[in-house]
Amino acid sequence: MRFQDNKNSAFKGWATERKELKNSGKIRPNGSKITFSPSDIVRFFESEFASYMDHFEKVASEEKKKELGVHRDPFDPLLDLIRNMGNQHEEDIIQKMEQSTAVFRIEKENRKEAIQQTLLALKEGENNIYQAAIKNDKIFGYADLLVKEKGHSELGDYYYVPYDFKIARHPKPTALIQLCCYCDILQSIQGVLPPYFVVVTKDRKSHFFKTVSFFYFYQLLKNNFLHYHSCFSKDRIPIPDKRAEHRDWSIFARKRQHILDDISLVAGLRSSHCAILRRAGINKISELPYLKKDHSTIKGIPKITLEVLKNQAKMQLASVGKDTPEFKVLSHSGERQGLEMLPPANPFDVFFDMEGYPLLGSEGLEYLYGNAINEDPKYICFWATKEEEEVLAFKKWLKWVYDRWQKTPGLHIYHYGHYEPSTIKKLMGKYGAGEEEIDTLLRNKVFVDLHRVITQGLRVGTFSYSLKEVEQLYYGKRDTCVKSGGQAAFYFFNFLNASNKKEGSAFLEQIKSYNRDDCFSTKKLCAFLWDLQKKEGIKYISSITKDQETEYRRSDIKESCQERAQVLLNLVPVQKRTWPLSQMKGEEHLYIAALLAHLLEFHIREDKPGWWDYFSRLDMNEEEMLEDKNTITLCRWVASQHIPIVGENSEFKGPSARRKTPKSYEKVIPEGYKIQFEKEQEVGFKEGDKLIVLENTDNIRDTYTVWRLHLIEGLIYLKPNGENKLPKNKPFTLVPEKNDFYKKNLFRSLLKTAYYFSPEAPYFGLKKCIYDLLLKKAPDLN
Repeated sequence: MRFQDNKNSAFKGWATERKELKNSGKIRPNGSKITFSPSDIVRFFESEFASYMDHFEKVASEEKKKELGVHRDPFDPLLDLIRNMGNQHEEDIIQKMEQSTAVFRIEKENRKEAIQQTLLALKEGENNIYQAAIKNDKIFGYADLLVKEKGHSELGDYYYVPYDFKIARHPKPTALIQLCCYCDILQSIQGVLPPYFVVVTKDRKSHFFKTVSFFYFYQLLKNNFLHYHSCFSKDRIPIPDKRAEHRDWSIFARKRQHILDDISLVAGLRSSHCAILRRAGINKISELPYLKKDHSTIKGIPKITLEVLKNQAKMQLASVGKDTPEFKVLSHSGERQGLEMLPPANPFDVFFDMEGYPLLGSEGLEYLYGNAINEDPKYICFWATKEEEEVLAFKKWLKWVYDRWQKTPGLHIYHYGHYEPSTIKKLMGKYGAGEEEIDTLLRNKVFVDLHRVITQGLRVGTFSYSLKEVEQLYYGKRDTCVKSGGQAAFYFFNFLNASNKKEGSAFLEQIKSYNRDDCFSTKKLCAFLWDLQKKEGIKYISSITKDQETEYRRSDIKESCQERAQVLLNLVPVQKRTWPLSQMKGEEHLYIAALLAHLLEFHIREDKPGWWDYFSRLDMNEEEMLEDKNTITLCRWVASQHIPIVGENSEFKGPSARRKTPKSYEKVIPEGYKIQFEKEQEVGFKEGDKLIVLENTDNIRDTYTVWRLHLIEGLIYLKPNGENKLPKNKPFTLVPEKNDFYKKNLFRSLLKTAYYFSPEAPYFGLKKCIYDLLLKKAPDLN
C-alpha cells in the first residue's frame, strides 16, 4: 500500500500559521456541555468567524440576534445541489460494494440508537460499516465508511480504518482534517490509531494518506478550536478574515466588515498585507490614507504597494454613498501599462466570455463560448451540452475566431480575467487540438485581458475589480434571471435533468442571456476605455519587438523539427500511429518512426508555455511583479566588483560549495554584480539559478547566475554568463531564464537520431543502444 509523504502534503507549513496553542478546557456555555462534530472543526479551520457565528446562533437570544441583524445567507441552490450530488456519490459507491461484499448500514433517525448499533457492529467485527455513528467525550460524527483491517486492537485481532467519499476531483485539506477527526474518535474506541485513512474522489479513485503525517496538525487545530469555544462570549463578535471561507455566513460577514469599516475591504489588499497592517494598528479603511509619519513605511509591505493601497482606500472613501464610484486614470509616462496596453478598436473585434460546469465528468465541462461582435447577429455562441461535444465546440469556436483573425489580423479578442485564455490552453492540452492556432493567437497578443488594463490603468472606488463591480461606471442594471456564474451552473444542472426538451431549452436560454450580458458588458467596457484613452491622449504600445518574434520562432530549428516529424509520420499508416509495441510485431520500424515523430512534436509543444509566461510578464506592472515570487523588480546596480565567496582551501567549485575546513578564504569574482532590491519582496530564487533581465528585449538569452542571496539586506550577487552587462542608470527586473529546449543536448541528440533513422538500414540506421532503448530491450553489455 502506498502512502502520501507528509513532505508533499497540503499541510506543509500550515501549522506555523495558526495561533499559539493554549490549553483547552471544558466547554460549558449556559451550564450545559456542547458536543461538536468533525464538520465544526473543519468550519473553524476555514473561518473562525463562521465557527463563532454557529455557536452564537445556538446560544444567543432572539432579541440579541435581531439587534445585531444576525442571519445566515439565503438558501443557495448550487450548494444544495452539490450536497445532494455528494450523497448520491456515496450511495452509488455503497451499492456497487454491496454487489460483492456485505455492508452494514447504520440507521440515522435516532442518534443514541445509531451509536449503539455502531458499537455493536464494531464489537462483532462487521467488515464494512456505512454511516458509522462514533463519538468521544467532546466530538460526535457520522463516518461515511469504516473498513475492517487485520491487526491488534481492543476490539480483537482487527481494527477499523475510515473512508470518506467526496465529489471533488482531488482530496482537499478539509477532507483530511475530517478523517483525522474520525481517526481520533476511533482511537478512543478501539485503543489504536488507524495507520491510514482513505479519500475516495469523484472518479472513484482511492487516495491513501498516512495518519501520522497529518495527525499532529489536527491535534493543534482541535485543541485550538476547543479553547476558542471554551472562551466564547456573546458580546465579542470577531472581525471576519478576508481570506477565510465563511460559507453560509458570507453576507453577514461582509455586512460586519462594512459596519466596522474594516481594512480588509480595500480592493487588492493581500491577506498577508492585511495582517501586517493590523499588527501596525491600522484596522479601518479610513485610517490607511492618513498614516502618521512613523507609518510612512511598514515593514513587510513594499513602499510602492503601500502607496497604491493608500490611494485605493482614499478613492473608496470618496465613493461612499454615490451611485457611480469615483475613478482616476493613471499615467505611466509612455510605458506599456494600463491604457497603453489597450489596442485601437477594430470593426471585427471579438468580446469573449465562457461558461463552465465543474460537476460533470472528471474535469468538468466548458459548455458555452459566447462572443459579442459589431456586425449582425451581434452575438454568436457555441454550445457543448454533453462531454463528447466539448471538443467539437472548442474546435468550432477556434476555427471561427482564427479564420476571422486571419482575414482581419488587426482584430483582438477581449476578455475579463484570466479564465478564458487559461481554459483555452487547458482544452488545447486536453484534446491535443488547435496547438498552432492557439500558439499563434497568444504570441501575437490577440487576447487582451481588460482586467489587467483596468487594474493598471484606472483606480476605481469599488471594493473589488470584478466585472460586476467595475461595470457600475458604464453599464446599467441587469435584468436577467441568472445573476452569477454559480446560478448559471445551477441552471445548467436543471437543463441536464429536464423532463423534456422544451423545459431544457428554457434553462439554456436563461444561461445564454446571462452570458450575452457579460459579453456586451465587456464590449461596453472597451468603448468606455477607448473614450478615456482618446480623452487622455494615451497611445497604444505594442509588446512584441521584432527581435523577440525572431527569437521566439527560431524557424531554422523549429521548422526542421516539424518537417522531420512529418516525414516520419508519413511512413506510418494513420491507424497504426498510436499502436503499442506489442501490436507491431514485424513492423518495429513503423513503431520507432511514430515514436520519434511524437517525441519531436511533444518537445516543440512543451517549449511554448515558457514563451507565453515571458510575454505575460512583459505586461505586468511594478505592483504585480512585487507580488510574483518568481520576479525581482526594482533592482538597482550597486557595484561591479568584489563579490566575496567563502570556500574551502582549493579552487572554488560553484555556488553550492561550503566551508569544510577552518582555513577558509574569500575568493573575489571581479566580473560579478552586486544588486539591491526591495527586501519586502518574496523571492523564490535560490543560489545557482539562472536569471535574465526582463527589459533586455534585444537579447533575451543573456543570463546571470545567482551566486549569493541575502534576503534580509535585499542583496543579490550575480555572475554574468558571457560578456553581457547590466543596466547601471535605471531599475530593472530579473526573471527566471526561459527553459529553452532547443539549446539542450537532449534536443540535439533527438533530432540527430530522427535524421539518422532509415527503415532499410541495420538497426534502422540507429546506434544499437538507441535501437534497444526504443524497442524496450535489455541493453547488450557484451
